[in-house]
Amino acid sequence: MSKPIDINSMKTFFPNKGMGKILFTSTEEEIIAVLGKPETREVINEGDGFHSVELYFDQHDISVFLHFDGKKFEYMSIHSNNLLFNGIDFSKENKTTIVENIEAYYSANKIKMDLAIEKDLPEYIYTYDNIGLTIWFEKEEIVDISVELPQ
Repeated sequence: MSKPIDINSMKTFFPNKGMGKILFTSTEEEIIAVLGKPETREVINEGDGFHSVELYFDQHDISVFLHFDGKKFEYMSIHSNNLLFNGIDFSKENKTTIVENIEAYYSANKIKMDLAIEKDLPEYIYTYDNIGLTIWFEKEEIVDISVELPQ
């Protein structure tokens, strides 16, 4: 019998590294070894040779998208509705606290703030490019979170 997954540790975001035990350089096989078999696996043709492999781990509220140019791996994005970062659980906090927490991380690590806010009503999309974090808010609620290796 396999050891149960500590889902809280799987939700911890490490900028420039990954989320939990999933590294931004992990292969599909390595991801499955960590999270188990996905409920859904889809291959999406994006045109011009680009495609993505989308793995949905509904039991963990985690989706992993592997993006390719032909056969060449380009990047990975990990999606969830909740995240642990810089000492707080985003699912238990409001938008103001989350934004302040991210700003504190930037300040403590002497990283230049790089925030773009996009209005895609009813959502507001907060993108922190240089740490690879994007959060979709609808009012004060998180709709989605994506983490990836900064480009």
